[in-house]
Amino acid sequence: MAALAGCAQTNNGSASTQAPAPSAAVWVPGGTAEQNLPAFQSLLQPLTDDDKVPTTQSVVDAVHSVGVTNDQMQVTPDHTPKDLDADNLSVSVKIDDQCLIGQYHRGRFDAVVAAPINGSCLVGNTVPLQ
Repeated sequence: MAALAGCAQTNNGSASTQAPAPSAAVWVPGGTAEQNLPAFQSLLQPLTDDDKVPTTQSVVDAVHSVGVTNDQMQVTPDHTPKDLDADNLSVSVKIDDQCLIGQYHRGRFDAVVAAPINGSCLVGNTVPLQ
């Protein structure tokens, strides 16, 4: 979701001012994955970069900032086994029987709510969180 700030013309028609941007969505402790999807997007979207994925640690720190614990979260590495920058990075938060899943890829961040697969939100190589 992209937030757009509108412009308003002043009385003399010569200048415009930006309307205030809407406030960011707020994480609901104890809320459902659906309830927290807007906050998840709002929390992680700012880490998007035009040509590379954010660091795994910056994603973990952002998710921790709303009280999510390591046992609820999974994240993929920001570097390949050959120590090259990863092309994408995925992050998930398990809330009850649903998963918030976000992915960074080529300057974009997308997030969805999905059911876990065999009890896990992400399948594949994830970073151990301590």
